[in-house]
Amino acid sequence: MRALKENERLVEAGLIGLRGPDGKFMKGEQFYKIITIGPGEECEALSKGEKAVCDAIVHDAVELFGQYVRAAKKLDRRATA
Repeated sequence: MRALKENERLVEAGLIGLRGPDGKFMKGEQFYKIITIGPGEECEALSKGEKAVCDAIVHDAVELFGQYVRAAKKLDRRATA
């Protein structure tokens, strides 16, 4: 492994699932890529587009969880009535 230059950052690029000699999965190992940033730039792990997609997924997941909670409460009220 080499030392990073001043304008370089490590960004997690993924996770590798390794198999042991017995064929079972061992602990996953993270791997990284080196990115170069310009002067005064912030190091962001996600691009603006990727962040927008993640935000949309979180929004949808929160809405679905809310529906689940409301349905569970409704069923609970019916069971106790």
